[in-house]
Amino acid sequence: MQTLRTDSRSEAEILKLPYVAEWKALIKAARSNRGPINVQAIADEVRLLRHEIKNKWRGYEDEAILELADRLRDNPDKAYADELLSRVAGDWTPTDSFIEEWIAQAEFQSKTAHEANTNVRQFVSQFRFFETTGLDDLTGWVDALGATLSIPTIKKKLGHVRSYWTYCVKKKYTKAPPPPLGIVDAPKKNKNNSSKLMRLMRRPWAVSDYHKLLEASKDDMVLTDLIKLSAHTGMRREEICGMKLQQVTSDSFRVEDAKSAAGWREIPIHKDIQQLVARLVDESDDGYLLPNLTVNKHGTRGSAIGARFSRLKTKLGYPQTQVLHCFRYTLAFMMRDAGIPENHAALIIGHEIGGLTYSLYGNDISFDTKVKIMDESVSYQKGHRR
Repeated sequence: MQTLRTDSRSEAEILKLPYVAEWKALIKAARSNRGPINVQAIADEVRLLRHEIKNKWRGYEDEAILELADRLRDNPDKAYADELLSRVAGDWTPTDSFIEEWIAQAEFQSKTAHEANTNVRQFVSQFRFFETTGLDDLTGWVDALGATLSIPTIKKKLGHVRSYWTYCVKKKYTKAPPPPLGIVDAPKKNKNNSSKLMRLMRRPWAVSDYHKLLEASKDDMVLTDLIKLSAHTGMRREEICGMKLQQVTSDSFRVEDAKSAAGWREIPIHKDIQQLVARLVDESDDGYLLPNLTVNKHGTRGSAIGARFSRLKTKLGYPQTQVLHCFRYTLAFMMRDAGIPENHAALIIGHEIGGLTYSLYGNDISFDTKVKIMDESVSYQKGHRR
């Protein structure tokens, strides 16, 4: 019996797999009256044998491998003998040997690094060696995942596995080719797909929604402040929650360390939130615009308050597709309705500029132009059309 320490059935279905595999091996070993391969013991033995060959058989490594093969030929435990010989000879590469090295060189964000580590370790718990992992094995694993996980989630897992495996090939740790693209089938198209896609699309908040959210959050001042800031700046949640006072001037926010190059930008402080921002700056006691937020294990400050917003809007009856991020859509639509050029709106909201000319030569507009755009197009006054 083993507790999996999770309330999620879908997560438990995944976490149980290595335990089930280990128990099956123990049962099989007991029935055949022999012990299962001790993973740590055989790894230690491989290291000792390689050390011996390197120091005592220098220049005669092939002969050493042949002698080891001869010594193991009559071993009654064929699985043990095959693994020991293949690993000493360098024909089999353990899949778990280079995960930390791969993650370190990938320079992932903290949350992505954690996710990548989890996904790859789930893979290596099933497949111990690159060279013995065949396409049929991978397909079977993917099919098992499909019982509890969505196709996008499985594709993300395989993406991390393929990236790690490709890195090991590039570094010449293994010659086994990484799994091909297409192991996970694309969702089958049917007449209901378009309507499903429409249901899943995020939708902008209307002005009436904004006031409804503010009314419902009036007992949670920090959440109210977050909603107002998001609505009047188009900043992402973590851009707001991670904003330090040194990034706030008397008339602007400087977004730094954003998720893309286009995200590094200066946003005017809208006239309707100038008093709010002044209060936040004056009252902050920890150097952040929104002070005293809970920091999660990935070092981000917005998860807890984001969960509070999610509970609030769900209680009000809003669908899953409407999230705090949708205020970025609202700003985009307000600017579009006001006739603002798309590249100007992109420079405020923090989107990539599509055209080559704009991306090369028009990488910003004057701050006064940004102020004018915000003042003329962004409004949450009751009765405003958006």
